[in-house]
Amino acid sequence: MANVCYFEFQSDVEHTDIVSAKLGVFVRKVSVPTHTITMFLIYKVKPRRRGNILIKRKRVVLNEEDTNKWHRFDVDAVVKNWVRNPANNYGLQIMIFDDYGQSLAIVTPENEEEELYKPYIEVEIREKSSSRERRMTGLDCDEEGSETRCCRYPLLVDFESYGWDWIIQPKRYHAYYCSGECNFAFLVSTAYGHLLQQTSKGNGPCCTPRKMSPISMLYFDQDYNIVYGTLPGMVVDRCGCS
Repeated sequence: MANVCYFEFQSDVEHTDIVSAKLGVFVRKVSVPTHTITMFLIYKVKPRRRGNILIKRKRVVLNEEDTNKWHRFDVDAVVKNWVRNPANNYGLQIMIFDDYGQSLAIVTPENEEEELYKPYIEVEIREKSSSRERRMTGLDCDEEGSETRCCRYPLLVDFESYGWDWIIQPKRYHAYYCSGECNFAFLVSTAYGHLLQQTSKGNGPCCTPRKMSPISMLYFDQDYNIVYGTLPGMVVDRCGCS
């Protein structure tokens, strides 16, 4: 069946409740840079010879800046049903197309680069024995310590050591990085974590950035003009499991 994605969940579901579930779908850049009427259709797939169930239908006008980016949809009820009854999990059929009939959703990757943009489901959980949501607290560590949990560690990035002489300022900055063990629950909590998983050989949750901030930079462009800009997602502020 075309445009179908299947999602597996790895969790000790007997001891967890689902707080929310979000489907992330990457929408391709439109070929014509104008307002585009776009139809979002998401179906819960049923066994053969049974009609699929429409769970999301939305007709919107997308600007050019609304494409080539992730869009998220609530799928709480579907995922809760799948966790209670895994045999009902036949995946989701995702159809997003513009008024010219052009498919915009990356569901079946057309090349190696698109493998990083396959749909994902973000699931937030909490322990049944507690009303407190189950999440990492954002630990800060140093490499001399004995902490094994997911933690943020210092990392100084030196552009000069890379030979990046086109960067005027800063010559170096504190970027930080995430490392440590993640022992619990559902795999993906952010789009960043989804992309990281696609490039990872492991199947378990990973210690990844949960909050990131930008840096300001002064640099030469290709025409040797001096440019001042802000680059997003360059500093890890907090780590967590994804």
